[in-house]
Amino acid sequence: MVVGDSIRLTVRMPTIGSFGSRGRTSYGTVEESIETMALEMRRIEHRGVLTGDSCKVLAYAPERYRRYLKEIGRLVDGEYVWCFAYLSQNRKSLAPFFASGDAVWPVPPPAPEKIVTHTLTRAQFDALAAACEVLAERLAAPLREILECSGVVSE
Repeated sequence: MVVGDSIRLTVRMPTIGSFGSRGRTSYGTVEESIETMALEMRRIEHRGVLTGDSCKVLAYAPERYRRYLKEIGRLVDGEYVWCFAYLSQNRKSLAPFFASGDAVWPVPPPAPEKIVTHTLTRAQFDALAAACEVLAERLAAPLREILECSGVVSE
């Protein structure tokens, strides 16, 4: 599910962990800050107003988090998870998104690669065609033998 390029962000990744309160320790879902790649960003709406300090991001889940994320049904396409990213931790990366006022930003696709073409002379083309014919002759016998052994082609 690669939409385009990705952007490196510090996100709050859900994981299993321990937390304490009043001298008691419990185990459950906690959020750990990790740096990972994100594909899409969505602003969070609260009572009809877009929040200005956090957003949800579709982030790459490193291998060590995936088993737990799969168990709790949060894994998307086998390797991504929706989690939170905060402007305070990603000021340079998220500032343009929050300044735009947009609710959703897919990470922009990469610039198309420049296609390089070459013009061949007639002599170069003939030499290339001859080389292809020689290669085809050399590969024909071994390829036929492989196909016969596999039962695809019979004599």
